[in-house]
Amino acid sequence: MNTIFSNYRLLALMVGVIGLVVILLIGGLLLRGEATTPEGTESPQAVETGTPVNVVLDYYLPWLKARQSTSTTPYQDGLASSTILSPVLRERLRRSESGLLDGLDPVLCQSATTTDLRLTGRLMNEQVDRAQVLVLAKGAPRQAVVTLKKLGDGWYIDDITCAAGEFEPDREFSFDREGNLLKNVPRPLDSQYWHLVFIEDDTPGHTVPLFFDASSTCVAVDGSESVCDTERFREAVKASVQGEMTEIGVKVKKLKLLE
Repeated sequence: MNTIFSNYRLLALMVGVIGLVVILLIGGLLLRGEATTPEGTESPQAVETGTPVNVVLDYYLPWLKARQSTSTTPYQDGLASSTILSPVLRERLRRSESGLLDGLDPVLCQSATTTDLRLTGRLMNEQVDRAQVLVLAKGAPRQAVVTLKKLGDGWYIDDITCAAGEFEPDREFSFDREGNLLKNVPRPLDSQYWHLVFIEDDTPGHTVPLFFDASSTCVAVDGSESVCDTERFREAVKASVQGEMTEIGVKVKKLKLLE
């Protein structure tokens, strides 16, 4: 009887060991599946540790070079699938390839046939986990607003939108916004200039430096007009600014105090 009982215990133990081995094997396979990137899925998100402007131009200049080439395209060079882009943006750029010649280049925000461009980048605003860079091509009718997000110690490009550029024929001014005047600004902004802090696309914290000359007109709350005297500005006062967007900021044509 004891022998039979012992045999049953031995059999149960063997079944348990076999079951444990099977579980471990399955678990190992699952872990291998999680540790690798299956074919057809997105690659992991890459980042760069430079400044937001440098991160953007490091992507934009190869794209422009490929657009200028007679032997390749940005798509053939794999730039639409670059891991410095967010997965959503990668997919959007890949979908734009077939209709590219019928409209705007989705990265440069210029006509697909316009390649004679000199690109510059300007930081619009930078927060702890988010930044926006304006990519301008001098004399071009549009500009690209590039949104970056922070991941770890680096940045990646989350979105690209096209906006009116330095010369917009359908508007009297290429820049027309309301916000608050601020001169006491943190780095990397330059505190020697007044800035307008404003909201765009429901996102607060956008900033742009303001440049004044003898043709800049300031309108007081009572409606009186005069040549702008920046020494009379007050921190955080609300104002509307109209002017021309340039590579370095807004050349102010009219500033109206709202309070």
